[in-house]
Amino acid sequence: MNALAQQYGDSSSGGLIVWLVILLVAAVIPASIASRKGRNFVGWYIYGVLLWIVALIHSLLLRPNPKLIEEKDLKRGELKKCPNCAELVKSDARVCRYCGHSFESSSSEGPAGSRST
Repeated sequence: MNALAQQYGDSSSGGLIVWLVILLVAAVIPASIASRKGRNFVGWYIYGVLLWIVALIHSLLLRPNPKLIEEKDLKRGELKKCPNCAELVKSDARVCRYCGHSFESSSSEGPAGSRST
C-alpha cells in the first residue's frame, strides 16, 4: 500500500507541474488579446494565471481603448499629430485629412517629394 501511495504521489505531482506549465503558457492568450486592445500585458497575464477562463472571456468581450492605442502608435512613430488641428494622422501623410494642413516634406524625399501631381 505504501508503494502504491508513493507511485500516485509522484505521478500527481508530475501532473501538477505539467498543468502549471500549461496554465503559465495559456495565460499569454488573454494577456495578448487585452494588450492589442490597449491594456497592460503584465496585469492581464497575472489575471490569466489566476482565473484563466474568466480572463479569456473578459479579454474577448473587452472594448478597445482608442486613446491608449493612439498613444502607443505615437510612441512607435506610426502616427503624428497635426500642428494645426491636433488630430492624429499617419506618419507618412503629406496633408492632414481633417484640416488640409500640408506637412513639410522630409529631407530624405528630396526635390521629387515636393512636386505636386
